Amino acid sequence: MLRQTTLIIGLLAAVVASHSSTSAQEATVRRAGEPRVKQASGATPESSLSQRALEQSRLLSRDTDHVNWRRTVYRYLDLADERNAALYYPTTSTEQAQNLFTKLFRLIATEQIKGYEYIDGPEVFDQKHELKFKDLLDRFRISYTEGRGKGNARYEVALPDVPSSEVKAYYLKETWYFDQRTSTYDVKVEAICPILYDLGDYGEVPMPLFWLPYEVIRPHLSAQPVMLSSYNNVASATLDDFFRLKMYHGEIIKTQNLLNRSLAQYATTPDSLKAERKRIEGELSKFEQNLFIADTVKTQTSERTSAEKTARNSRDKRVRSAKSSSKSTKTGTAKATKAAKPKAEKPARTAGRSVRGRH
Repeated sequence: MLRQTTLIIGLLAAVVASHSSTSAQEATVRRAGEPRVKQASGATPESSLSQRALEQSRLLSRDTDHVNWRRTVYRYLDLADERNAALYYPTTSTEQAQNLFTKLFRLIATEQIKGYEYIDGPEVFDQKHELKFKDLLDRFRISYTEGRGKGNARYEVALPDVPSSEVKAYYLKETWYFDQRTSTYDVKVEAICPILYDLGDYGEVPMPLFWLPYEVIRPHLSAQPVMLSSYNNVASATLDDFFRLKMYHGEIIKTQNLLNRSLAQYATTPDSLKAERKRIEGELSKFEQNLFIADTVKTQTSERTSAEKTARNSRDKRVRSAKSSSKSTKTGTAKATKAAKPKAEKPARTAGRSVRGRH
């Protein structure tokens, strides 16, 4: 009887231990499977932004709504220019390394950011002009497969099908501003627009894709390392550093104006267009130099007045000294002349009678 009881207790203990082990394994499997479930739902590793990154982006944001002066400029950034190569490299994107367009395209595809339609005229960032992802894919003949997801995630674009190598330029909108509250003169990137070059009947045709407000994409660009030089292959900066420090180079194609005209509409020859660009660049540089011209003129006037006063005092002193020296010389000469001059002898009176007394 005792032996049977011991056997039963041993069997129960074995069953409990087996159940505990199975539960632990199931829990382990669930924990290991959790990231896969999240990734399948659309939250890719690149999409997660830390609170620190968001806070840093907020601190770097600059409000130009209440500044005293500003001027909006549109530039054309040619990615064939080596100074802009950081935006084009690598030409073939991978999961580990992506260029700017691939980064932006995947952010739109996963609905982390919203793009806005490129229209003929000032860009508008409102719900009416929001970019429809499927329309973008169809319009520019980008290959995709339709899945079972929702929203943009329904359209799956393989990484090799993202036309990053065909995006060879960007439009960039920047604002030059002066904030009197902080005595700051700086430039702020407002928005960017990738330009895809498609092969047409007469060569490559530029096709602007969409506008993206820079403040929306800044947190993602600040987390994207980038190589800035062919001589140093270390990715020591971020894409946000590249834009924020104005390391890009682009020709001016338009300034914000009342008639909404581009430079090419009124500077119709290559020479006049080049001269107009040079004039605008000069105005942007000269504005900063003229900010403190009043203090400079005041200082120069004060220095000139002081110099003139010193020169006048010196001149007066020399004149007084010359007059004093001349007076002393005249006095000495007069005394010497007086001392050297003999006294005139009085004629001697001859004693005698007058003529009348002789007669």
